[in-house]
Amino acid sequence: MRDEATYASGAPGSFVAAAAYGLAQAATLSQGSVSLSDAGYSIAGEASTAAVYQATMAGTKALPGGVTLAKVEILPPELKPYAWSAQSDGHTLIFGGAVPSEEARAALAAAAAASFPGTRIIDALQVARGAPAGDFLAAAKLGLAQLARLTDGKAVLDDGRLSISGSAKAGVSGEGIATAIRTGLPQGFQLASVDITPATISPYTLTAEKADGSLTLSGYYPDDQTHQGIVEAARRLFFGETVKDQLALGAGAPEGFGEAALTGLGQLSRLAQGTLALSGTNARLSGQALYAKAVIDIQGAFAAALPHRYMADVWIALKPPEPAVDAATCQGLFSALLARGAILFDTGKATISADSAGLLDNLVGVAQRCPEARIEISGHTDSSGDATANLDLSKRRAEAVAGYLETAGIAGSRLAAEGYGSTRPIASNDTEEGRARNRRIDFLVN
Repeated sequence: MRDEATYASGAPGSFVAAAAYGLAQAATLSQGSVSLSDAGYSIAGEASTAAVYQATMAGTKALPGGVTLAKVEILPPELKPYAWSAQSDGHTLIFGGAVPSEEARAALAAAAAASFPGTRIIDALQVARGAPAGDFLAAAKLGLAQLARLTDGKAVLDDGRLSISGSAKAGVSGEGIATAIRTGLPQGFQLASVDITPATISPYTLTAEKADGSLTLSGYYPDDQTHQGIVEAARRLFFGETVKDQLALGAGAPEGFGEAALTGLGQLSRLAQGTLALSGTNARLSGQALYAKAVIDIQGAFAAALPHRYMADVWIALKPPEPAVDAATCQGLFSALLARGAILFDTGKATISADSAGLLDNLVGVAQRCPEARIEISGHTDSSGDATANLDLSKRRAEAVAGYLETAGIAGSRLAAEGYGSTRPIASNDTEEGRARNRRIDFLVN
């Protein structure tokens, strides 16, 4: 200690108290200085610990009477590694670790109050140097926003790497949180890990509603594979219709839920309009069938194909008949349907794929509207393989479609099945896309 002070008159009355206060404050710093200019008090230096920093900063707000604060330049301690965390149990949110400034602390407190309304907030943060380069506050706010999507969990920002774990709220997926973090993190920060347990849903529901040219899926799926299977089946079964996927990830699905959903979608695709509703192991199908025999067929097929322990509740009515149309209009309706989707068969066989039942039932509905017209059903193949075999296969496929319509109630005398093999292509057989277009069933109204 070196005393270089000199005597002088004119000191304010608070000078001695201020000097003593300043010496006591300076003694707590690892290095620093305190100065007085009349009644103006200035302090600068570096705090060795977070506790010293907080005490020193608090001290600048509790100066002796008659003393005013002129300047504060206190550096907080430096931390390595530099970590921040926020943990929630659904009732209390606890901040821990470090932030680079009091302003950042206040901003996070405001963000927490907005994202966690009604939640008790405990602030155990300390101001420290050593934050990674970049917008630390934005990265922490992003972690806090994703934590708000969980019923409970923890977000940790450790030297620029953000991790989040916990239990999701309904409709929230780990992949969704990961995507939000990847796209939202500021430059210099990166995603470390996401470990999210899906929300447990009870009762576990899925609804598929077919109306006005679209299919709307809502409710829950248990895993990404099941979700993908449901959406792909919907797009395949509901030929050309808009599929609106509003499903969300959720735990708690009963065994066989995905199978029940696929079974229901297959039968729903045969209805003019209708709804499939799964709730736990209860499965309800309602709507309007396109012809009388389909009412009975759909009821029986739905109940028989559901997984074990699922209870079927089926309410199928017959759609009111539509006005009769002339042959030209009938041809246009057939062509429009076949432009939206193709009748599918097992590879190399004349067995109609179950996925085509919805399209076929709609074709039956059109045939009912022109009861006097004769209909040629023609089968076509691509040029692959033996021409004679292709001709035979195309004939048998046309006969299979004609048989479906006749079983549905269309008079066999109105139907003629012809096979043309690969002799009438509508696209090049040099590409897979072209060959797929050539493998088709056409309807010609006479």
